[in-house]
Amino acid sequence: MKKFFSLFALLIFAMSAAYSQSVDEIINANLQARGGAKALTEIKTLSAEMDMSIMGMKVPLKYYVQTPDKSRLEQTQMGQTVTLICNGKSGWVSMQGQVQEIPEEQFGFVNKSNPSIQFLTKNPLIDYKTNGYKVTNAGNDVFEGKQCTVLEVDYNDDYIVNIYIDKATNLEVKYEINVPTLAAELENAGDELSEEQAMIAASMQPEIFITEWAEYDGIKLPKTTQVKMGEITQTVTITNCKINGSLDAKLFSKPE
Repeated sequence: MKKFFSLFALLIFAMSAAYSQSVDEIINANLQARGGAKALTEIKTLSAEMDMSIMGMKVPLKYYVQTPDKSRLEQTQMGQTVTLICNGKSGWVSMQGQVQEIPEEQFGFVNKSNPSIQFLTKNPLIDYKTNGYKVTNAGNDVFEGKQCTVLEVDYNDDYIVNIYIDKATNLEVKYEINVPTLAAELENAGDELSEEQAMIAASMQPEIFITEWAEYDGIKLPKTTQVKMGEITQTVTITNCKINGSLDAKLFSKPE
């Protein structure tokens, strides 16, 4: 009888392994749910108006993207507009007529901590083999009652993202992002941080929760997204969005 149950357990395990989805099958289902890999790769520009809720305040945002590496985020609060521009390997912050270039040692951190092109327009799993990313099936998990498959994406040992994909919809519900901390990057650059600054930087390992999806021009994008960095959580909701519209190149130039 004991031998029978051992054989039965092995049979069940073999059947489960045989019916488990491969990484590529999971990715293909996800891309199809988003609108298809072809449509996603054909995203050249995106412009969106959004509302951000943070610490009881509502802040309007304007967001512009030109793939593969340009973005502009405008945040207006109390009559003042703060603009963050990323253009290839350079970036600037503009506020109250003052323009500051993002230091090179911090620019990578700004990109990695920002759910920019990778998480709002193009799924990071698109053409992952050509990009040299390593993707593995990290198993199953439950997130807010949803049965999920978890994919681990290794961006060339630079940072790792765990993507939770809802099995019912094949759409993402959560990103766990593990990036080098600001403290480490500044330390490598020879700068020193206070103990408080180091603690803040160490906590900035972003988590992104997608609570609502919507379709824009045949492509599904996260409509409502929560971004948690340390103890701070902000909710961003798209109120208007246009894909592949015309954008002025000056949007991504250094502010004058």
